This record gives sequence, C-alpha cells and structure tokens, in this order.
Amino acid sequence: MIKSDKHRANFIKIAEIIAGRVKEITVGQLFPMNRAAQSAHSVQGKLTGGNITVLQTGIGTSWQVKTKDKILFLEDTQIKAYQLDRSLLHFTQAGLLKDVKAIVFGHCGADNKEIIKTLNQFAASLSIPVFKTHRFGHGSINDPIIYNTMSQIVAVHDSSFTLVMKV
Repeated sequence: MIKSDKHRANFIKIAEIIAGRVKEITVGQLFPMNRAAQSAHSVQGKLTGGNITVLQTGIGTSWQVKTKDKILFLEDTQIKAYQLDRSLLHFTQAGLLKDVKAIVFGHCGADNKEIIKTLNQFAASLSIPVFKTHRFGHGSINDPIIYNTMSQIVAVHDSSFTLVMKV
C-alpha cells in the first residue's frame, strides 16, 4: 500500500466530478491580499493558470497562457522568494496581467515569511483583486481547479471569499 500525505477528501472530490455527481465545485478560504480584493463583492471569469515556473517558461511561445478576462490561479513548489518576485515581474512586463479579472495564489513554495512578503508587495502594486488560499497547489489539501470553466469569486460572511466553479 502506498502512503500518501494527501487528504482522502481530495480524491473523493475528483471522483465525484468524474462521475458527474456534482455541478459546482467550490474552493473556500480565499483571503484578500490587497484593497481591490477587500472591496470586491464578486469577480467573474473563466479560470486559467497553473504552476508559475511552467507558465513563465511559456511566455512568448505559441502556448503562452491566455489571461485576458480570466481569473488567474497560480501556485508553485520549491520556489524561493527571489524567484517568485522575478517570475511575477516577468508576468507583469509581458502584459499577462493587463486584462486579468483577479489572481488567486495557492501554495507557493514553503509559504514562508519571505514568500508571503513577496506576495503581499506584489498584490499591493496591483489594482485588480488578489487572493491567497492554502486549498490548492502542492499541500496535503488540494481542491480541484477546473480549467476554462465559468467561475465566480464571492464574498462570504467571515471576510474571506469562495471560488465557485460550474462543472
């Protein structure tokens, strides 16, 4: 038997999606990282994104991520704060954030003090809503993210937000 550090619920959610038993997937505990996110009541758009390092490698190629009018989700593993800063600057300079509706960060490396500081500085520099969650990426909890599905980020009662994806 293979031992996994992943929660069983991760696999149950995926099985429910594949079996067609759910019409809506949610990722909760999105916390606002900037003023635009704090004042947002709802953000709508299709989802795109993925691993920061992989997406950065695609900039300028035919498979560059299409971000216009999208909610961009980003995560990475084993990334250092200076690498994250460089990647996010590259995304900005390449114009990938120009018409993004919102950004949602999942796990980014160890999510240590330096990473969080880098993310906070980046979020503060943007006029679009930026959120952070530990519900997807490379952690033990890894909620499914459905690419290119119409989605909405909505405020909930405890000052956090929820990402709602239609299946």
